[in-house]
Amino acid sequence: MPETRARRRIRQAVESRGYSVESLDWETPYYAGEGMGMAGGWELVLDRPCFENTHPGDDLGGLSVDELLGIIDWSIVPPEPCACYPDGRRPRRLPTHPLVGDPSEPLHAEGCKWRLDYRLPWWSQSSDPS
Repeated sequence: MPETRARRRIRQAVESRGYSVESLDWETPYYAGEGMGMAGGWELVLDRPCFENTHPGDDLGGLSVDELLGIIDWSIVPPEPCACYPDGRRPRRLPTHPLVGDPSEPLHAEGCKWRLDYRLPWWSQSSDPS
């Protein structure tokens, strides 16, 4: 069976950070009930944990491909530092949380080898965060 464009984008993003996809499943998003909000979407399990002190720490999820790519961008720290984050650490906030001061573009700059190509629907059309 051929790989879909969505699955290929997710797999390539994971592999670019030195991890492998253990499983990748899609479930149509649905309302999970009061206090739960939306459920379903993409469920990604990595070949090893990407979060310290978390069990199992190897699962990520998002309601859309771009949201999952944003979670991958924040969650899986690249194996080498770059000019965007010279200390090699994660940024303080997730790119998927639309709060004042949060990123309005992927975490790594254009031209950085760790940049993932995604655009979240709540980002403004301009890249100017002000």
